[in-house]
Amino acid sequence: KMDFSDGSTIQWEGKLEEIRAKIGFGFTYNIKGSHYTAGLLDITVTAEFTNSNVTDILKNIIDNNLTGFTYANAESISVTIDKIKWNNKPFFDCVLDLMNLANADCFVDNSKDFHFFEKNKYTNEDEAVVWNDTLIELTGFGPDSVDVKNKIIVYGEAGGLPVLHTSQDTNSQTTYGIKEKVITDTSVITIEQAEETGDTEQSLSKSPQEKGETTAFFMPKLVPGYLTYL
Repeated sequence: KMDFSDGSTIQWEGKLEEIRAKIGFGFTYNIKGSHYTAGLLDITVTAEFTNSNVTDILKNIIDNNLTGFTYANAESISVTIDKIKWNNKPFFDCVLDLMNLANADCFVDNSKDFHFFEKNKYTNEDEAVVWNDTLIELTGFGPDSVDVKNKIIVYGEAGGLPVLHTSQDTNSQTTYGIKEKVITDTSVITIEQAEETGDTEQSLSKSPQEKGETTAFFMPKLVPGYLTYL
């Protein structure tokens, strides 16, 4: 728990893994641990869905694979997935698949409740990085083309046979050169899925993103996945 008043705001819960004493200029503890989310990489999912709503799929795999987790804040998103199949895929990797297909964000809070919502829908209203206030340093802010990808090659598999689709953006290729990315995903079992995966990734990565790093004072009310004013 940590904040600027009575220290009652929970900042982190999970599994405590290491406590080390440090003696020098005073006495301190170095504490390491992993949030509840980390455990979702140790659980695998085997499931298949056809013509299903993306939020319903998320709730289904939570019910069938997790204990003690809830989804009271999993919002209904009107995206239907034609077909998706997972074979012993880490749970949170499955969640990432759903996030990409629905253009959504997802996080698990300190009460083990899933929050699932449309990307860029919410803003941190109680926290911001502000010049001459919370900001300490802002470095390297501007467009960065290093992660631009304008030729997406998707490999799937159906009954032992390959499923292949390539999505390209010629305007981006003319400006930045041809930059390829290969996606291999056994949950892609139809050409339509491969096309959707490639086109979605293409739309997200064909142009440079504004990037930068900031060092700021502690923001105890920051919510994951919410936009933050800078």
